Amino acid sequence: DSLIPKAEAPKSANIEPPRREWIEPELPHGREPGSDDEPTAPPAPESTPPSRFKFKPLSEIIKQHPGARTYWIRPYIPAASVILIYGDPACGKTTIAAEIDCCIATATDWRGMPAKQGKVLYVAAEDYYGARLRVEAWFNKNGLSADIDSIEMLDVPIVLADETDVDDLIAYVNSMSVKPAAITIDTLALSMGKYSENNDMQLFCNGATKIKRQTGITVIVIHHCGHGDKGRSRGGSQLPANADVIYQVERKEDICTMTCQKMKNGVEPPKLSWRMETQKTIWIDEDRQIITSVVLTPTENPEPEDRPKKPSRQQDVALNILRDLVRTQEANLSACGIEPSGARVLMSDWQAAVVKVIPAKATRNQVREALIDKGLVIEDGLFVMLGS
Repeated sequence: DSLIPKAEAPKSANIEPPRREWIEPELPHGREPGSDDEPTAPPAPESTPPSRFKFKPLSEIIKQHPGARTYWIRPYIPAASVILIYGDPACGKTTIAAEIDCCIATATDWRGMPAKQGKVLYVAAEDYYGARLRVEAWFNKNGLSADIDSIEMLDVPIVLADETDVDDLIAYVNSMSVKPAAITIDTLALSMGKYSENNDMQLFCNGATKIKRQTGITVIVIHHCGHGDKGRSRGGSQLPANADVIYQVERKEDICTMTCQKMKNGVEPPKLSWRMETQKTIWIDEDRQIITSVVLTPTENPEPEDRPKKPSRQQDVALNILRDLVRTQEANLSACGIEPSGARVLMSDWQAAVVKVIPAKATRNQVREALIDKGLVIEDGLFVMLGS
């Protein structure tokens, strides 16, 4: 048998199949195999990547001056702010804004308060003819020459809800050799363009705020009041929420009164009143008649009893809610054998009930303050009660 050659096994029979290595499955960081613990957060990287957010510790912040609150006309017209002036048509809001601009442009005292001198821009998109005459009439009344360059006017709208228009305005302002003090937008409605006052108001607010921040000028916005509530501006609640200062202008016969409803980072200044008077200009029309305009003459504020006490629709809703709460409180007091007259409720309870029908905080605050101002609601510390 040894002489018989043995058949060789095929070479492939001696080749072992390839071995497949076991690869441990990756586990969340911080977990051991078989652990039921929740995964822990990975350790912070040794070096923090650069960020545009530059937080500072309070220990450093308090060593620096916070920056002075500056005004063009103290305490009514703060610098680098968005100011809303609103009211009914022909109530005097444009005339007031024009007078403020003229005082700043000429460093003329406004109602006995010094005005710092600065260039002003006026966007007279709604009524260029009327705005121009108001400015000229102010110079005629005060015996000053209108031949100055510190007031510049524009007769077409700048759409503050449109980012392109906003960026173009910012570039124009920042390229001026003399940085303006303020720009007046007359009116908001004409500065919305294709956008809606109700649905796109935040775009307008973003534009006004961007102009303020990137140029440092004051943006004065003239607007109309709400259709159903004269105690608030027209459109969404974003506008009063974003404005730094809010003035409401009301007119009774020939007296217009400006009331501050909001002064961010400051105390609300006293209300001011003027008598609206006719002022001749240097121009004549085609019938050889002198063209006239309107100017303001300071007067005392109307007496409180002259103010209308009839509440608006939203104010009436809030007042009825308070009446229901007071009735409930009166019933509770009577059940306990306590005299129910003079029943009062917590301000927080009233506001919690009002928020269901007036969800916008800014509007709710305006309604509350208006009812208190009219004497229809009396505030007593943490409590409120029905007024006269």
